[in-house]
Parts: sequence; structure tokens; C-alpha cells
Amino acid sequence: MKKINLLFCFIATILLFTIVSPKCFAQQINSDSEVIIYTQKEVKGDYTYITVLTKRVNPDNNLNGTRQMISGSKTTYAIDESGNNAWSITVNATFSYNGSIATCVGAYPTTAVYASGWSVTGSSCSISTNSATAYGSAEKRVMGFVVKTDSRSVSIQCDSNGNIS
Repeated sequence: MKKINLLFCFIATILLFTIVSPKCFAQQINSDSEVIIYTQKEVKGDYTYITVLTKRVNPDNNLNGTRQMISGSKTTYAIDESGNNAWSITVNATFSYNGSIATCVGAYPTTAVYASGWSVTGSSCSISTNSATAYGSAEKRVMGFVVKTDSRSVSIQCDSNGNIS
């Protein structure tokens, strides 16, 4: 009986590796995934700001063999003096590049609130030739009174070779 169970396990293992090939895993990992490029920390007044730059990798981004597209986002998290993540502002952008020029083809801001009492009071986004900037402001209220305000901008840009910073 042990030999039959062992033989069954062996055959099941071989079938599993035959059906689910390593190529499938490679495609899942490489297709449309995000890569964190860097993080940066800045202390300013009562806040610590952590900025994270992320780019979206898509291996099928070649358009007609002349232009390529790349997307990225840059998020700044505002950490208050108590060490709580209060809120964040993100600029999300898509760039076209061809080796001699890069152009921002679209961008939008996103915001998030993480701590009690905080709310986002505004956000906007602007686009320049090869960059985009998101602007955001937030406030903290206690018993209906504003006790803290914060505003921040975060920018992302792309060079002619598709390098996002």
C-alpha cells in the first residue's frame, strides 16, 4: 500500500510540474508589475515625509517601434509628531519617450487619509512637458476645530530614455 501511495504522489508531482511550467510564473511576474525605485525621508517641522517612487513595468509597451510608454507614481506620506501616518498625496503619470524626447501624456492626483481626525481639503495636478506635479492639502480636526494643517506637492518626471525620477 505504501508503494502505491508513493507512486501516486510521484506521478501527481510530475503532472503538476508539467501542467504549471516555470514560463507561466515568469509571465505573471514580468507582466504589468510595479517596481519600487526608491524611498526618501525628509523631516520638516512637526512632520516626517516619506516619498516612494514606483514605476509600472509592462514588457509590451513598444508603440509602432518608435515610441515607448511608461507609467509611474510618486507618493509622499505625511507622518505626524506622534509617528502616525496622517495622510498621503500621490502623482500618477504616464509618459511617452523615444530616446530623444519624453512627454507626459496624462497625470492625475490621488490622496488617502490614514489617521483619525484628518481629512483632505484639496488636491490638483499639473502637467509640464516631461513632468507632472500633484498638490494636496489636509487638516486635522478635534471637536470640530482645525488643530493642524498640512500641504504638500510631489513631482514625477521622465527622461528621454524612460527613466522616471
